[in-house]
Amino acid sequence: MPWTEDGFGFIVFARDDLSGWVEGRAIKAVDSKNVAKFIYEDVICRHGCPQCNVLDRGSENLNLMKDLLEHYKIKRSVVSAYHPQANGLVERGHDFIVNSLAKYCSKKPTDWVKYLPLALWADRISVRRSTGYSAFELVYGRDCLLPVDFALESWSVVDWEGEVKTREDLLTARMRQLDQKVFTESQAAMNLRNSSNANKVYYDQTKQLRKDPLRVGDLVLVHQTKASYSCSWAQKLDDRWFGPYRILEIPDNSTFYLLEELDGTHLTPTFAGNRLKRFFSRVELDNNRAEAHETIRVRDALDIEVELDEGLRVEGDADDDVEAGE
Repeated sequence: MPWTEDGFGFIVFARDDLSGWVEGRAIKAVDSKNVAKFIYEDVICRHGCPQCNVLDRGSENLNLMKDLLEHYKIKRSVVSAYHPQANGLVERGHDFIVNSLAKYCSKKPTDWVKYLPLALWADRISVRRSTGYSAFELVYGRDCLLPVDFALESWSVVDWEGEVKTREDLLTARMRQLDQKVFTESQAAMNLRNSSNANKVYYDQTKQLRKDPLRVGDLVLVHQTKASYSCSWAQKLDDRWFGPYRILEIPDNSTFYLLEELDGTHLTPTFAGNRLKRFFSRVELDNNRAEAHETIRVRDALDIEVELDEGLRVEGDADDDVEAGE
């Protein structure tokens, strides 16, 4: 983000998986101190402790941030390096907020800090395609009260104190509110599940990485993605693939792999599937070439037999024509 007069140049975001509720704060430096303070004040103190916190492998998510999550018994789920798709909920969501700030502050970009709360509010009250509801409605169980609502009478601005006379009236009104909130949450959860399943089916059909899936024990090479983004001429001819390594484990319902050295030493990081490719030893390559050569030889022999059969059949037909002419 453009640097402001007060020294702000970054935004940190956190987003709830189900409702899509977003929290954001302008910070002056990307470090674990600012991120931990944001999570504590804007997430934990406001919404309670989440069951799991999905993070990338940036340095700002270590040290104080790691200690904070361990102190409050919050599970850390660290995504694989160079694989932002694993945290797509935040990655996609903050792009829209940043782009809207850029348009709203086009005349004076350094005012983005002033309008950040407005952008967050707009995001919270907008209906999400995956759930069919706004984040505000899922969190509070009702639509957000907007300035236009004060011009028209609605149940949100009804004089509850004047209309609710008895305990029965109050309980009846609250029951309707709570029941609607439960229904809305369950409906949103079902819509989100259907959207995720549909996205998975589409991805599996159009984004297949390889015909034969990788299995535990296979040898693989790892792509050095960081070098691909380097503009240094000195690294232009560096190797892009390193290894081989052996697949140690493929966790259930995951998109990453755990690897080990050939001597059994475990590698600490996780590796996304699009950064791996199968490594074939010299023996395997020779066997594959031999099988391919044998297949080609058999196919050529069959083609020759077919050509001979067709030649004999044509010659036989010609002899029959000559006899018929005589």
